[in-house]
Amino acid sequence: YQLRVTPRPGIDPFLGVRISVTDTAGLKPIETTIEVPKGVIVVGRLLDKETGDPVSVEHVDYVKLPSNQSEFFNASGYPSLTDPTFRLTIPPGEGLIHAKARGKDLPYTRARLRKADKGKGVGGIGDGETYTIMLNASNAYKFIDVPTDAESFAVDLELSRGVTRKGRVVDPDGKAIVGVQCYGLSVTWGRVATLADETFEIHGLELGYPRQVVFGHQGRRLVGSIVIRDDDLKTDKPLEVRLGPAGSIKGRLLDEDGLPMTGATLSVTTFDLD
Repeated sequence: YQLRVTPRPGIDPFLGVRISVTDTAGLKPIETTIEVPKGVIVVGRLLDKETGDPVSVEHVDYVKLPSNQSEFFNASGYPSLTDPTFRLTIPPGEGLIHAKARGKDLPYTRARLRKADKGKGVGGIGDGETYTIMLNASNAYKFIDVPTDAESFAVDLELSRGVTRKGRVVDPDGKAIVGVQCYGLSVTWGRVATLADETFEIHGLELGYPRQVVFGHQGRRLVGSIVIRDDDLKTDKPLEVRLGPAGSIKGRLLDEDGLPMTGATLSVTTFDLD
């Protein structure tokens, strides 16, 4: 049998543990002792670098560095719903904390591994580190080194503001169109927004990191896209995206024997916008 103990993250100063126990003859009780390793409670904040104001947290995660000998690998924290703080329990030693701000259409840039932090063993997709995490789903990160004898540990993560650009989307005749869905308005991946009218705002843009923004109108089968480059960030001239007829792709799903598969679900997901 496998037994798992999960202390309350950010509340209990202990780490989770999992053990296996063998069976006994007949229905005799199985007796065992589970020792939970001691952890350190981290209390942190997300701060707007420009204003110094705290910002509410949507999610926060921890991953240890390869140099950390703890058997405990990663952890998720619990943001407070009443104040802009987060709490999680982690092992002592070196690790990385990364977090995403709560809310839509925020002005902050996405987290990117800085040059000074390369080679530490943890990074995002394409960084070439030992451990790959979804760093592009966060707005800020920080490497920390928690002392072994620490009872608690405080940490602040800084949010950087990006550039915001406005624009409008039109149909093939240049007329305003309503009900367009858009992917790429936000800095982190995963959000598809439906525009209330023909106007849109793109947030968290950065020099040196072009971003593709994709538009589509399902009812009229129209699509379009735009790539925001450095020159677009140096002007306030409104952007314009003209939609055009959508194409289609046909294909087949085959199993390892070359036979058609039925009932399969096919999806396409973009994890990096730039």
